[in-house]
Amino acid sequence: EGTGKALGAMLQNVSMFRPSFIEAQPAAAAFTANLVQGLDKIGIGFDTSTGLLDDFTKVFRKSPREAGKSVKKLVKIADSLGKSAGQVAQDFSQALPQIAQFGGRAIEVFAELEAQSVATGLSVNDLAGFAKGLDTFQGAAKAAQGLNAALGGTFVSVTDLVHADPAEKITIMHDAMDRAGVSFEDAD
Repeated sequence: EGTGKALGAMLQNVSMFRPSFIEAQPAAAAFTANLVQGLDKIGIGFDTSTGLLDDFTKVFRKSPREAGKSVKKLVKIADSLGKSAGQVAQDFSQALPQIAQFGGRAIEVFAELEAQSVATGLSVNDLAGFAKGLDTFQGAAKAAQGLNAALGGTFVSVTDLVHADPAEKITIMHDAMDRAGVSFEDAD
């Protein structure tokens, strides 16, 4: 019954999974259906897991087996941070438009953002959006200038902000505040 529901969700939500693919690749289809069924049992619903599989196969051009392994990496991230697998999967889906630019490193970049989310109490989406605003020289200069002025010194480098990964941008700001003697957690 569960496998049938998983296959139905795969046919509906994963563009790669069509009857012709299932007939041509029965082992990949069975592996993926079992994975989707197992993910449902740990809190990643059929719609979320099949959406992730579709994203990994379309956006990152992964095979179904590689896409399944990528979803399993998200489960490991959840376990390592003490978060629910379903929440981490949703966080990844929401952050995907902002982290897709990192290609093969997207999961690594996401894991760092998710860890920053746990540490700061801010959502991954908020952190990714904030960090994205620092990707241009103008955005990074404005943020560095404002933070340096608020801290009363030169604690943040524009160049460092522009070239850092999203989680590194948050760490740069956190470290700058520490050097200035301001608590990141208590700041508004």
